[in-house]
Amino acid sequence: MTERHSRTTLFPYVVLVVVVACFALFMALALGGLGDGEGRLAGKKDRVGLVEIVGPIMDSRIVVEALDKLEADDSVKAIVLRIDSPGGAVGPSQEIYHAVLRLRQQKPIVVSMGSVAASGGFYIASAGSKILANAGTLTGSIGVIMAFADISQLLEWAKVRMEVVKTGDLKDTGSGYRPTTDTEREYLQDLIDEVLDQFVAD
Repeated sequence: MTERHSRTTLFPYVVLVVVVACFALFMALALGGLGDGEGRLAGKKDRVGLVEIVGPIMDSRIVVEALDKLEADDSVKAIVLRIDSPGGAVGPSQEIYHAVLRLRQQKPIVVSMGSVAASGGFYIASAGSKILANAGTLTGSIGVIMAFADISQLLEWAKVRMEVVKTGDLKDTGSGYRPTTDTEREYLQDLIDEVLDQFVAD
């Protein structure tokens, strides 16, 4: 193969490499001008932050950290809190509720309800500055529930007997190895009634 023919064969590839490199450089400059690596838009002001709560609420850490970050960002003037959750654990719901309530004192928070925003999801939504729901959004469900599986008859059928050593009469309340006693049921009822009172008060 002659040197001239070799150059002619490689020419399209060289052009392709140059075009790709120029495109990559253009994109890097464009994206570099938009962001600073922290999720902020450089040179942009009056932004709206977005926090999403999707699925059962079992942990508050990620949502609370996101809210704290938006509170510290002066370029964020308002927050949209998108909730699509049937609720969940009481503690995390309360923590997020109070975080939203604190942030609302600094910046307006508009709650957008998805297909469902019930129980803990409704609890959190009530802390917002304004709530928007779809006509078909399932919401409300102000209440507290506890459920325990009683497998004592299954264990009896299998000839399995559980031996429990405990330090207090109510220590194994909710155990699935035996039926709930009247004392335990009364105790649990008082407990969830107290949680409901906190929910309603908030």
